[in-house]
Amino acid sequence: MHVVPVQEISLTRQRVLDSYTHNLEALLTVARLRDELQLATKAYPTFGLYWDTVSEWSENSRYDRWTREQATEIYNAVGDPQQVVLIWLRRHW
Repeated sequence: MHVVPVQEISLTRQRVLDSYTHNLEALLTVARLRDELQLATKAYPTFGLYWDTVSEWSENSRYDRWTREQATEIYNAVGDPQQVVLIWLRRHW
């Protein structure tokens, strides 16, 4: 689990605003988890592919029309018991 010492956390107004987003790439930066993600994607290449799929989702894209193939890809990305992106997110957030 990634733990940032309290004295290293800079709660600037912009940092707080940046944390209120559904953009996973932006949240990685705010949470200082980019290195952790790189370790996970190197150790588990399938996890990296799943992360790429999930990170394309946005709060606006939920209203888009998805093909069956696209819907299956995102479902598999968050539901694969061996490479679950949601487990990684829960562990680090």
